[in-house]
Amino acid sequence: MVPAGSAAEPGLVALMCAKMTQYVLHNVEVGKVDMAAERRTGTQALHRAADLLAELARDAGAPRRIASIARALALPEPTVARLLGGLAEVGLVERLPHSLLWRLGPEIDALAQARPVLSPSFWREADAVLDEVADTTGGTVTLWLRSGDDRVCVRRADGVLAPDSVSVVRLDAASSDTSFIVDDGHDACPGDRAPLGIGAGGLVELAGLSAEDQGAIVGRLWPRILASEHMPRSEYDAQVDALREQGYATDDSHDWQHSFCTAVALTDAAGALIGDLVVVQRLELASVSRRLAAVQALQRAARRLAQSVSDRPYSASLR
Repeated sequence: MVPAGSAAEPGLVALMCAKMTQYVLHNVEVGKVDMAAERRTGTQALHRAADLLAELARDAGAPRRIASIARALALPEPTVARLLGGLAEVGLVERLPHSLLWRLGPEIDALAQARPVLSPSFWREADAVLDEVADTTGGTVTLWLRSGDDRVCVRRADGVLAPDSVSVVRLDAASSDTSFIVDDGHDACPGDRAPLGIGAGGLVELAGLSAEDQGAIVGRLWPRILASEHMPRSEYDAQVDALREQGYATDDSHDWQHSFCTAVALTDAAGALIGDLVVVQRLELASVSRRLAAVQALQRAARRLAQSVSDRPYSASLR
């Protein structure tokens, strides 16, 4: 199981904005920022800073060099360096001593503790049920939470028969606002992000939304979805409708990975969408009976987690 503190929880960026705003206002007071210019560029700067923080949260928060971050975000290295400097002043990032590597800073933990949407009991239950599903299926199990138009991997557990490691497929950062993983590959780690509507988990989450929300999200993400799914919009919408009736999603298009994905949606006790659970099994071991057992194990896990969500309704991040 990946340690609980290995990545920022989804939705945290909304709280980070308060810290970033504090930094901007301080600089205005001391005359470092021209207010008119700040109004023109402030929103862009906040979005870039949020994207940078999300990028640092990938791969379980592993430290990164400026050049690596700049490539992932398709930004000039000087821009990334300035963003890191500003975020470091308010503790959201930090540079490792005697190193050129950067990572999320100590203020991340304080902000995470200030967002009690999912209770400690939920995370304890999540660790327990992921281990149980991994033991039952032998595969790699991941828990994803919705964050705006994306989903974020927050937990992972590996069974004894988990598929061999392969590279996670990512979209080219130069052709999108942010690089995303485009499937539920078993190399997914806490902190990885993926758009809704792609892969078994993304499809089952999309199917769990209202028709209005589904249409709006697909409209915004259609270029990315089309690049992955390769089908007309009408056929894609029909597929999502079928998944809504079925209650789970599967993806056997990973022959090159020799793996098979199964996913179910995760809701709170009132039925509101929170995220999804995915299990990835080795293709040669994914018999019909094993696939059915995986669906049933995931559905049991989702019901248990639904009862562990705090009384406060879950709200997807604006990120």
